[in-house]
Amino acid sequence: MKAVAQSTNHHAASYGNRPTRLLIDLDALRHNLGQVRKKAGPKARIMAVVKANAYGLGAVNIARTLQEAGADCFGVACCGEGVELRMAGIDLPIVILGGLYPGEGELVGRYDLVPVVFSRENLALTAQEARTAGARFRVHLKIDTGMHRIGVKLGEAGELCEQIRREGVLELEGVMSHLATVEPQMEGYAGKQIESFRLCTETLKQGGALPEHIHIANSGAIVCASGELFETYRPGIVLFGSMPSETLAGRMDVRPVAKLVTEVMQVKAVPAGEPVSYGGTFVTQRDSTLAVVPLGYGDGYSRLLSNRGHILVRGRRAPVAGTVCMDMTVIDVTDIEGVRPGDEAVALGRQEDGEITIEEIAEGIGTIPYEILTSIGPRVPRIYMEKSREK
Repeated sequence: MKAVAQSTNHHAASYGNRPTRLLIDLDALRHNLGQVRKKAGPKARIMAVVKANAYGLGAVNIARTLQEAGADCFGVACCGEGVELRMAGIDLPIVILGGLYPGEGELVGRYDLVPVVFSRENLALTAQEARTAGARFRVHLKIDTGMHRIGVKLGEAGELCEQIRREGVLELEGVMSHLATVEPQMEGYAGKQIESFRLCTETLKQGGALPEHIHIANSGAIVCASGELFETYRPGIVLFGSMPSETLAGRMDVRPVAKLVTEVMQVKAVPAGEPVSYGGTFVTQRDSTLAVVPLGYGDGYSRLLSNRGHILVRGRRAPVAGTVCMDMTVIDVTDIEGVRPGDEAVALGRQEDGEITIEEIAEGIGTIPYEILTSIGPRVPRIYMEKSREK
């Protein structure tokens, strides 16, 4: 597989030749988008969610690949993320899922962004920003169907649609909601949210206020859906090769996109009874061989993996020995023959017959795959790999 680009986001290049890097498989990304398209159906509109720097993978390169592969539009969290994509040449529609803040109207107008409106006050602010910018903004109205985060109440949706029309500087392009759980079985809470959203959109349609774009289906809904879930689908984590919940494993053919690799920097023999790393939380129980890798919590390798994580060396699991440091981690390679400085070490991904998955890491420290990806630090270069374009 060929490395085709290296991200310079966050000045990663300034960290020199340190071997810790995040390899990103663009062929897997394309495959995963294809699986979403297959699940959603050929007529569905795919809004690829690339907020938080595309879940830590590099928004510009990820968005470029998804645009080429057939995504219809993008979802970002804030205005600045949308501006970054526009400046990089992304020309598909970009929806600001978190709405706009005071003073951002000029950027929304200049870069043709689509803000979400989520309250009466936010609607009024968005309209005022449009007037100040001398522009007409397309907007999506967010309806709270039970997440109880941002969004207007179900009973207020029709009135807010009418208010958008009366403002004169806003055009209602879409209505949306967000699921609070990842498994939308109809008998569960997410199923109730979907049904509430469906009833709400039917009411809006009867009142002549239903816009073209309707969306509630996130990654969990896409994976679980047995039929159509409105006009637009919003995949996020499944594009990057992970299920939103461990219980959904195997429900969709997605391929891991990210691989976190480094190299062994030192190998040493340590006698039995010796404390290792900060605080001596690991004590060798036998004469041991320990290896040090230049990967730590400063790179996003969680300190919670101290004495519980594993790193692959020569295709075998080496347990983390002691406290994960900011820049380095010690691993126990006593049972792995012939480990030498320069050997590849894999903290996330596959090596030979071994694999450490993002779901495994997340479960081990009591979090979710989303946080694992977004925590990988800015000093780790993102290296983009693709076989499909090798000559």
